[in-house]
Amino acid sequence: MYSSCVARICEVVAICLVILVSAPGCGPTDAAESDLGFGVWVPGAGDGNPGDKAALGESAGSDDGEGGGTLLRVSPAEIDLGSVRQTVSIFVSNGGDGEMVFEVAADVEWVRLDGAQGTSSGDWKKVVVTGDRSGLAPGDYEGQLTVFAAGQVESVALWMTVGGDPGEEEEEEEEEEDPVLHVDKDELDFEWCTKRLSFVLHNAGTGRLNYVIDATVPWAVLSQNAGESTGEADTIHVDVTRENLGPGDYTGSITIETDFDQSHTLTLRMIVLTSAASWGFAQEDSTAALQAAISSGVPRLMIPNMGQPWIVRPIILVSNQEIYIEPGTLVLAKEGEFHGVGHCLFSGVNVQNIVLSGYGAILRMRREDYDGPDYEHSEWRHCLKLEGCRNVQVLGLTLEQAGGDGICVGPAPDGHIPCRDILIRDVTCDENYRQGISVTSAEGVQIQNCVLSNSSGHNPQAGLDLEPNTAQDILRNIAISDCRIEGNTGSGILVNLQYLDGLSQDVSVRFEDCLITDSGEPSIRVKLNGWDPAPGGLLEFVNCTCRHTGLYVHWSEAAVMQLRFADCTWSDVAEGLDPLWLDLPLVAGLTSEGQVELRDCVVYDDLARQFARIRSFGEGGSVLNLVGNVDVFNPHGSCGWTPPDGLIALDVTFHY
Repeated sequence: MYSSCVARICEVVAICLVILVSAPGCGPTDAAESDLGFGVWVPGAGDGNPGDKAALGESAGSDDGEGGGTLLRVSPAEIDLGSVRQTVSIFVSNGGDGEMVFEVAADVEWVRLDGAQGTSSGDWKKVVVTGDRSGLAPGDYEGQLTVFAAGQVESVALWMTVGGDPGEEEEEEEEEEDPVLHVDKDELDFEWCTKRLSFVLHNAGTGRLNYVIDATVPWAVLSQNAGESTGEADTIHVDVTRENLGPGDYTGSITIETDFDQSHTLTLRMIVLTSAASWGFAQEDSTAALQAAISSGVPRLMIPNMGQPWIVRPIILVSNQEIYIEPGTLVLAKEGEFHGVGHCLFSGVNVQNIVLSGYGAILRMRREDYDGPDYEHSEWRHCLKLEGCRNVQVLGLTLEQAGGDGICVGPAPDGHIPCRDILIRDVTCDENYRQGISVTSAEGVQIQNCVLSNSSGHNPQAGLDLEPNTAQDILRNIAISDCRIEGNTGSGILVNLQYLDGLSQDVSVRFEDCLITDSGEPSIRVKLNGWDPAPGGLLEFVNCTCRHTGLYVHWSEAAVMQLRFADCTWSDVAEGLDPLWLDLPLVAGLTSEGQVELRDCVVYDDLARQFARIRSFGEGGSVLNLVGNVDVFNPHGSCGWTPPDGLIALDVTFHY
């Protein structure tokens, strides 16, 4: 009986809809007051004129028959209230241009709509659908929601179940869907150059979760604006555009809403920088434009990727500036220039508060040219020179083919002001003439996660060189960690303290978790000699791994500082070299000062040779200044190794 009534009602509704659209004077008010009582209506009555756009469901102000560029979007395409659920939501949005007026109608009387009329200029508008089971016989019900906007119509299928006795309803409730929105991020920070970031959302509960996504700012574009999840993860890409935006910090948000009244908001952040190209770009020589951009003093400057190199002569850095070099950009030393023995690609002298960041960017000189007959010989044509600088960050850059060091960190020209608070992170220094990085006088230097490779041309040809030039220079609070140092003609790491004396400030240097491999000389070379008294402090290597070349230490008999190797490993040292070579003074007795320590170190060797060459010198005593313990793995055994005279505090364990 009930189903036949429903069929009859649908026939009547269809007839009424035809009459409403075609008959003059028939508007939604007339339908709403009809004896049917269904609330079936056509939105936007206007004045009852069939030519009125509102009467046809078109958006007011639309000038054409296609909605004036609007695009009706509705999500989801179907909803199911099940047997106990009371409310669910649908979402309506304008996927086109301008403002779109919309209205939503239901063809059944057992639902109520909240927010059924509204406007959208691109944002999603929620329409809450509430089911009313009172007075309905048990059974499955179905209906339809119709969304009208700007001459466009979308339908949403609707289902609801009315249960029987209360016990059956409880059982149904246990089986009801319980979707839970989960989003893996709360913030997307595009910084200054990132163009795309993503987040992942999924239904962490049961059943089906329908969602819509809104961005509140026009500079963020979503890969999709709606979807559903029954547990699978959906990756949403967010692309940003900086075109036509002025320099500054931008913020916005993305809101995710679901048909179960759950929501999540992600914060968006983006930086727009001043472009150095605003001062010009010349294919042959961009020095004037780039130097003018830097000298302008803008707080944040971008060197954009122009598709061809920025060819420049020496560039001078200024204080209080962040310079960001776009990925793929090459800043190239101009051919035939840099004749001065100290001409560097970038120089900072007595400046402070600088960021030089260039992930995926390259600073390149022309080291082979500087070796030619047209140039005075020099070891000081660096890619980046910092003298007497404070609070400088060098991030992500590749610095290569310098006529000196990739980076040189030292005192101001007068020799009295060291560099302070220098961070060098994620940097690659490759194929430079003297060193990858040199530090001659500095305090508070951190070198993290860098690659220092293939230095060759002028001694010492090391990956990293810590080498004060005078007793007034300092090496304090220097920390080098997680670096890969490889293929250098000299040592991987050189620490030469020969010019420091008892009046010098204490040394504090720590190497940690570094890999040194394929060096032309010992992987690590440490030198302290000459002056009496020698400097104090601590130089330590922790958990460092050396491959193919060994260790060389020359220690002063006047030493009052400590040299410590803890948990370090040497392996596969080449034939003709010694895994460990130590030249140590004889002292009167071991004290806490001046010790050389090998603590929990390991040597792996498969050649028939002694693991260490320990030589003594001096007339100050009869005890070698060496303590600790070493494990030696060699299939040939100890190879006749016997402790040298005076070695009383080093434990060696051989593993065959």
